[in-house]
Amino acid sequence: QSIVLFSALLQGSSPSEQLWPAINKGLALAPAVAMGNWSQSDKVGRALVLLETACKLQLISGNGNGDLVVDKTSNQMMPPPPSIEQLLSFATNFLLLRTRSLLGVSDGASKWEGSRSSAAKRITASVLAVIGSMQTIKEGFPSS
Repeated sequence: QSIVLFSALLQGSSPSEQLWPAINKGLALAPAVAMGNWSQSDKVGRALVLLETACKLQLISGNGNGDLVVDKTSNQMMPPPPSIEQLLSFATNFLLLRTRSLLGVSDGASKWEGSRSSAAKRITASVLAVIGSMQTIKEGFPSS
């Protein structure tokens, strides 16, 4: 969150110009993670935090701040450019993958240690965090 707030304070360029390259670099690794290269998942996760925080603070979104495109004839919001749509797709797919991995079982044994009740609480909290991230991104880019 500090990086996103810092980008808002920089003069000479918009926060959007500062954040998209970092978000792009991290989320571009999401397909590799989906193919099983989990060593890159931390970088994708950091990019996702940047995207989510910037959406929460309304520094980047499909609702303005230089990212909005409106069709002049119909006066309706157009979807973001294909490159942004692709990044949003990578983010969503990564969140779905994270949800599946939270709910999955490996080698017949649960990966959640402790009592059944505490494991259920941790799983619920983790899944709710993923859902919250998806909602934040959807609110930031309603035409996607």
